[in-house]
Amino acid sequence: MPILEYACESCGNHFDKLIRGMNVSNPDVACPSCGGNEVEKQVSTFGVTGVWQSNVPEFTIPKAKAPDPNDPFNCIM
Repeated sequence: MPILEYACESCGNHFDKLIRGMNVSNPDVACPSCGGNEVEKQVSTFGVTGVWQSNVPEFTIPKAKAPDPNDPFNCIM
């Protein structure tokens, strides 16, 4: 049961409508403000909660070590 967003072309009201049943593609929707049937379906956005962020491990960048002058593989110029 999707919640669809609509805009009324008669009065400009924006509203949401819970669509029940199988007629999702062409539901019979009227504006709750003026009762007009000239409504246009809007592009909907969705929200995401921050719950998933608690599952991400903390990542820290290791600090660079000072070069060891006795290391034979270290190129110090």
